[in-house]
Amino acid sequence: MAPVIKQRAEAQRPPVPDRLSHADVARLELLASLPAHLEPQASKELFELHSEGCSTSAIARRLCLDRIVVEMEVSRQDTGESDPGVRSGIPVGESVALLTRREMNRLAKGGHIPNVQLRGLVAIALARDPLLTLNAVLRGAGFTNSQGRRALGYAPHPRRSGVTGRPCQTVAVNTAARIARALGRAPSEVAGL
Repeated sequence: MAPVIKQRAEAQRPPVPDRLSHADVARLELLASLPAHLEPQASKELFELHSEGCSTSAIARRLCLDRIVVEMEVSRQDTGESDPGVRSGIPVGESVALLTRREMNRLAKGGHIPNVQLRGLVAIALARDPLLTLNAVLRGAGFTNSQGRRALGYAPHPRRSGVTGRPCQTVAVNTAARIARALGRAPSEVAGL
């Protein structure tokens, strides 16, 4: 009798690949706290597959997305936060980055953050000090003018501009920390650092 009860209990459990480990839950929480959403076309494809009943793992494989990204976007849809303009935890008026699949995967792995936050800190610093220039901030962080502008998302990378013509919307965490320090801010003031 015990084996029958065990079989019924196992039949009711979700498949193992769709369960999140404690590390994945932590990554999901960090990712959800960042001011970023998946770009509309990729998001539309994700929701279409979800409405067809595909598992998060299947959606992740088909769309080349990290499973954590799929989990987050599905959760946002279920809670009504799938619209980038309606996002809990982000002050009204603050920009939300719309990221490509590649950029969202970078965020999910924890090696990058949205650079929109850094652009906001730069704008605040420049408004407070009329003698401060963007070039001075970038030199203080150890960048040339063009490297810093690409890192902050003001300019596209020259090798990629022919493909998209769009500046990158993410920045490596070590680069973000350097820019935050050059602005006189603690890296911990930037979400994701």
